[in-house]
Amino acid sequence: MATLAFDLVIPILLTNGGNFTRRCAQGSMRFRCPSTTTALVAIVIAAIYAVSQLERGWMGRASLALRSDENLARSMGVRVTRERYLAFAISAALGGLAGALSAMLFHAVSPSSGGFGLVTLGLTMAIIGGRDSWIGAVVGAYIVTWVPEWLRFIGPYRNAIFGLVLVLVILFFPDGLLGSIRKLVPMLRRKAAPV
Repeated sequence: MATLAFDLVIPILLTNGGNFTRRCAQGSMRFRCPSTTTALVAIVIAAIYAVSQLERGWMGRASLALRSDENLARSMGVRVTRERYLAFAISAALGGLAGALSAMLFHAVSPSSGGFGLVTLGLTMAIIGGRDSWIGAVVGAYIVTWVPEWLRFIGPYRNAIFGLVLVLVILFFPDGLLGSIRKLVPMLRRKAAPV
């Protein structure tokens, strides 16, 4: 909650800071950094690979134990405070990388780049794809980014239809699409197995 509040307060301060933050409020439109789509994709793939390796290692197991039961994780020797700080630092680094990639892509940085809309977008991606794995985050990001583009032919009803799709996914797939698929596959295997 503190992080969310910080993200909401900073754009307001930059926008209403008077002469002190006037240039920030206007946005730094002169930002230039040579970048290509190939370079951006390579950076994203490297970040995804790093996160996948972290999830497979001791940190992934510690995070899973923390998510299940904090006291149990502590009794198993997991340093709860250290793991929380480490997870926060890694997520902050990934957020900073995402901001840098956005600036490289659009050549502009402004207070409106952040705020509540960006936070809800990230949460929507995690909820839709599934919060239990990095794969869910990638699936959620793909769906939230590209489905509105596929619905562009609907015209003014696009956002309403996309919102309805999101609500249906949240209602019927509370573990996200990836979590639901992981539950569905063993059920189908049991039904297909000969008696």
